[in-house]
Amino acid sequence: MLPKILKLPSPDFSNIDKLTCRGIKSAVNDPINDISAILAELSKEVYSNLQNEFSKTFNRVPPPRKGSDEAAILLKIEELSDLEWQHSLVTYADFSDMYSNAREDDVANAYNFAFNFCDFCSESENYLLLILSIIFKYNFFREPFGIFTLRKGFSMGCFSNAICTDILLLVSEFKLFLKLKEKCLELLK
Repeated sequence: MLPKILKLPSPDFSNIDKLTCRGIKSAVNDPINDISAILAELSKEVYSNLQNEFSKTFNRVPPPRKGSDEAAILLKIEELSDLEWQHSLVTYADFSDMYSNAREDDVANAYNFAFNFCDFCSESENYLLLILSIIFKYNFFREPFGIFTLRKGFSMGCFSNAICTDILLLVSEFKLFLKLKEKCLELLK
């Protein structure tokens, strides 16, 4: 268990009752991680197709995501041409505990939205969703007092956590931009 000391109002014994902890489950040597690697590889096409559709629909470069690698994001911004800058909105956000708070139904709904832009047959789509459900269902970790299961989120080091949450975020942005476009805002004309 890892205590969240940094989230205390002040790190002293008077706040000990406010101290929360979270179990850290490592995906290292986890048999589910092999299945996670399959999902990560297959999801690259889903993400790529979603990015392409975003560009076509809104005539802008989809937001780059590089986890916490701020230097890579800055390099991506520097690569944008003048034309791309005219059609881009640059924002920066930090989604606290994104991997550990991702919920299976949210990720599955994001995949279902993204499948609209893929040439996958329904069997392939069902296969991806099955792998996703296996990863969430068999998310166990061992502690000295027993074996427990994570009720939400991905394991630390899970191969699919980055791509799955990238799809979740891009679908959220896609839906937001669709609403903005529906309202005929100048931003998206």
